[in-house]
Amino acid sequence: MARGNNKGRIFFGEEDYLLFERILRDCLPRFGVLLYAYALLPNHIHLQIKSLRGKLSAFAQRLLGGYARAFNRAHGRVGHVFQGRFRSRMVRENNYMLELSRYIHMNAVKARLARRPEDYRWCSFRGLWTGNASVPIETALYEQRFPGPNGTADLYRFTVARGIPKGDAAGWAARPFWYADESPEPGPVLPPQNARLLQPEAPEPRLLLEEVAARHGCRLETLTAAWRNPRLGAARTDAMLALRDRGGLSLRDIASLLGLRSSRSVSNALRYRRCMSA
Repeated sequence: MARGNNKGRIFFGEEDYLLFERILRDCLPRFGVLLYAYALLPNHIHLQIKSLRGKLSAFAQRLLGGYARAFNRAHGRVGHVFQGRFRSRMVRENNYMLELSRYIHMNAVKARLARRPEDYRWCSFRGLWTGNASVPIETALYEQRFPGPNGTADLYRFTVARGIPKGDAAGWAARPFWYADESPEPGPVLPPQNARLLQPEAPEPRLLLEEVAARHGCRLETLTAAWRNPRLGAARTDAMLALRDRGGLSLRDIASLLGLRSSRSVSNALRYRRCMSA
């Protein structure tokens, strides 16, 4: 999952959605990724994927970074498009995979962007429903659970009727926004033993800086001041390491947060620390 920076929009019109789908189509085979479900909402996206080569971070960087650069060019913008790093969870290949796909497919209904999941154009359910997906979808998950000629109808019933009290499923269309109040986001599932964990959501940069400032006994404003204080050299280098390794920020963003003129200062400080630790 990835959200727009400051909860802002990442899609303004049809051209933006088409652009993201095109980049997604290109990235899937390049990084060996299977796509089970997706939903593109105005200010966030959901992807349910499987990385066959263990290159999830590279895939996300290419997908989100490529879209962000093209998005900024198209709209004459500068700066971040997405808020921090993407969020990810490890999911076992069991029934929870279906629950997660259901949650993703009902996102547009939950957000009141569509009355029914198949009505929302920028979601994989429409492709599963019509058999004409704009982005290649791995259908084995659904075919195994809903085999036979009625598979699509069974998938539809599973998706839209899940969580509706008995007796109400037949009339769900009369209450198109029931999902907004009834079904919370699925909780995390423990990965199999020895499984390689995906990257968690990165902490906010300010929280990381406050942590470093407290550890070194200095004020946050002093740590991020543009003027240099020789006594805070170690603290500022620790802040750089935290922002890079735990916050996932680029050297340029770190320099901006710490009041430095360029990313070269950050690079030099980290290189010096590495040499001193060797």
